[in-house]
Amino acid sequence: ATVGALAADAGAAVEEVDTAIFDDVFSYYVVIATASRATGVPPLLERFGDRMTDSIKDMVRQGSTYSAVQWQQASDRRTALFRNVQALLGKYDVLAMPTLMTPPKTVDAGGVMNSDMYAEWCAPLYAFNLTGRPALSVPAGFTQSGLPVGLQIVGRHNDDWGVLQLGQAYEAATERWKLRPQFALEASQK
Repeated sequence: ATVGALAADAGAAVEEVDTAIFDDVFSYYVVIATASRATGVPPLLERFGDRMTDSIKDMVRQGSTYSAVQWQQASDRRTALFRNVQALLGKYDVLAMPTLMTPPKTVDAGGVMNSDMYAEWCAPLYAFNLTGRPALSVPAGFTQSGLPVGLQIVGRHNDDWGVLQLGQAYEAATERWKLRPQFALEASQK
C-alpha cells in the first residue's frame, strides 16, 4: 500500500501538495552550507588536515569564495523559504516525501555536498535543513536490486515527538524494516 493509502486508512486526511517553494533551494543552500564550513572547519583542517576528506576541503575552499552580498542573498532566500514552509505546515500537520530522489549511490559515485549529483540526489533534504524543521527518515522498502528506500516525514517547528510517533506508527503498520533482503556474508564474516 502507498503511504497515502495507509494514512487514509488510519483516518488521516491526505492531500497531494504541488508547490514551487522548494524549487532551486540548492542554489542558496550550497552558499550557506559551504560558507558555514569555511567559517568553522579551518581550525580542524590545521589540526587534522591529513585526516580530513577532499570533499570537506573542497567545501571550505568553495565557501571561502562567496562575497558578503552572495551570502546575504542566500540568507534572504532562506528566510523566504522559512516563511513559506511555516505557512505550508500551518495548513498541514506533516509532509511526507521520499528521503532521497534516487536509490543510494555507491561509495565511489564521486558526489560531494556541493556537486550537481548531490544536489539532485538529496533535494528533499535541503529545505528542512535550512528551516530547522524536524524530519525523520523511515524504511519504506527496497529497490528491485535490494537497495533501501526511505520515506521522509517532516513536521511543524518543535514537533519532534509528533514526527517520531508518526514514524513509529508507519513502521508498525508496514513492518518495512523487517523486509531486509538477505545479503551474502563475506567468507571472513562467517
